[in-house]
Amino acid sequence: IHEVIQASSVFYPQDKAAARSALAVDGSPVFLWVGRLDANKDPLTVVKAFIQFAALQPGATLYMIYQTDELLGAVKKMLDFDAKASSSVKLVGKVPHTALQHWYNAADFIISGSHHEGSGIGVCEAMSCGCVPLITDIISFRKMTGPGNCGLLYEPGNVNALLQVLMQTKTMDMEKESAKTVEQFKTELSFKAIAKKTEQVITSLKR
Repeated sequence: IHEVIQASSVFYPQDKAAARSALAVDGSPVFLWVGRLDANKDPLTVVKAFIQFAALQPGATLYMIYQTDELLGAVKKMLDFDAKASSSVKLVGKVPHTALQHWYNAADFIISGSHHEGSGIGVCEAMSCGCVPLITDIISFRKMTGPGNCGLLYEPGNVNALLQVLMQTKTMDMEKESAKTVEQFKTELSFKAIAKKTEQVITSLKR
């Protein structure tokens, strides 16, 4: 069995200030969630942890883009319970895929709460734009990030573990971490990297 990711990203880094201006995104730092609001993607763990983090890091903002809304009611209930939370977590909803490049470039971090993923194309696309991944410690995400070459991993479903990861972002060198993320994408997740790995697999089978 040979592991080769099945898709990549056509997105690329752009000027962050321009992207934020175009989308009217504010906050510092800016975190982004992209995915379905379902149990596997686990937005409730992400929102619970972020609410606690935002109370300790004024200005931190999480934007949530979602294509389905199974758990939207539960998310809104959590935000309605805390007035301050509604200002730190922004529910964007569905956006066209082509618009995601601007969102990825506007954000500093991409967050995922997934318990299982075949790969994680949203994370891949975010990494291609330099979004530092704060994602769950699952097999596919470990493979995508090194592990350890970029970003931070945490135990799925563990609010405290994600909170600790979020706290570590306060002392990050963002320019350095973003550059490491783009380099990881280029060497492991880009179309060129996929073609190279596929060629290596095919060559090895001919022996």
